[in-house]
Amino acid sequence: MKDADAPMRAVDIAPLRTAVALRESDEGRDAASTDFGRMVRKLPRAVVTPQSPEDVRRTLDFARHTRCPVAVRGAGHSQAGQSLTDGGILLDLTGLDRIGEIRDGAVRVQAGATWRKLVRHVQARGYLPPVLTTSLDVTVGGTLSTGGLGASSHRYGAQTDNVDELVAVTGDARQLRCSRTENPALFDCVRCGLGQFAVITEARIRLRRALPDVRTFFLVYDDIEALMQDQQQVVSDDRFEYIASTCLPRAMGLERLLARGSPFAERRYVMSLTTEFDGECDADRALAGLHGGRLLGAEDGSARDVPFGPDRLGRGDRADRRLAHPWIEGILPWRNAGRCVAEVLADLPSALPTDTAVLLWAARRDRFGAPMLALPASELLMGFAILPAVKPAALPRLLPGLEAAGRRLTTMGGKRYLSGWIDYDHEQWRAHFGDLWPRVVECKAAFDPRGILDPGFIRYRPAQPA
Repeated sequence: MKDADAPMRAVDIAPLRTAVALRESDEGRDAASTDFGRMVRKLPRAVVTPQSPEDVRRTLDFARHTRCPVAVRGAGHSQAGQSLTDGGILLDLTGLDRIGEIRDGAVRVQAGATWRKLVRHVQARGYLPPVLTTSLDVTVGGTLSTGGLGASSHRYGAQTDNVDELVAVTGDARQLRCSRTENPALFDCVRCGLGQFAVITEARIRLRRALPDVRTFFLVYDDIEALMQDQQQVVSDDRFEYIASTCLPRAMGLERLLARGSPFAERRYVMSLTTEFDGECDADRALAGLHGGRLLGAEDGSARDVPFGPDRLGRGDRADRRLAHPWIEGILPWRNAGRCVAEVLADLPSALPTDTAVLLWAARRDRFGAPMLALPASELLMGFAILPAVKPAALPRLLPGLEAAGRRLTTMGGKRYLSGWIDYDHEQWRAHFGDLWPRVVECKAAFDPRGILDPGFIRYRPAQPA
């Protein structure tokens, strides 16, 4: 685990104590000094636990006048310190977790509520959010700030594409309602905005009606070309509610015993396809036109078993937070996806645990609409994630190989998904956003002119010579 740079100058936070709830104890600050990645440590000056959106506004108003940096934290599921601050104020939003009633097929929810809590609330009434990530124990505000990708993104895009309205507090302490028609510039930059421009406090999320029964088919493939052929078929016709794929070592641990390098040098691919139905499920019709794999079997369940589809193949909620999680996640253009995945898997460090989840998902680019979610210029996309959970002592041996995998992903036209392990310099950020970069800089100036929100993650200027 690496420590941050030297702490910022001390700020007198006494005026804040009378305005909001603060945690200043060593124990409370230390608990907020790491995230899910457990590779970065930053010790906040204090932790604010807002009880209302007004508490968020007061905190940011104090911060902009004192130039005190602020980081925003929900479940702390980031892996590169995105939800941490060194010497600044950490806004812990988990106390803002109220959920409203369903009206007109949508629900208002505060940013600190977890998706698990939201699912339980709406599922009892026959609804589900259109997209769920592999972990439900992350917050609504957290995933809306990064994108929120899941096994149904081939149909519904990201979670950010299924929100109609947001309430956010900007870096200059304005509490604003925004949507596609009201304050659209804020709406477009706060979705997938990594907490750089404003703090989301509330969202209105569209829901879908869920059919009562589900069946998941499991198909196995010997090579990625066959997998991609069937992925392209099922993505094009929307016949399944959830589609997820993973890569498994062909012989678990054998390559390590033979000292042949990566445990993924020999591999197979498994795709799970989940359909919802009410009454009978026609398996022949569901699997028509899929010829590249072998059917391993099928599993029936209830829509109440969600995440039946999303968490079938990933670590999801089972991940051990005592371990380090140097996750490499990205989105590839379809034309390069097969070659990139094969090359990355062949070169993974031999010390990588053989149970490391490697996820692959396919989607159409036209299903995504949030401008700040950087995507390759490709009609079809392949999501690619390597999700190790390792002891911190193993990081020096693993990180160089994982970082090389991330570089290969981008050199082959891919874009990194920004909740994972990432350490970009100024030029890499410019390349990541591409033509969007001037808009990113413009939004920072418009909504956080003093740069108090999560300074140091996105590097807006080149590093100065020492």
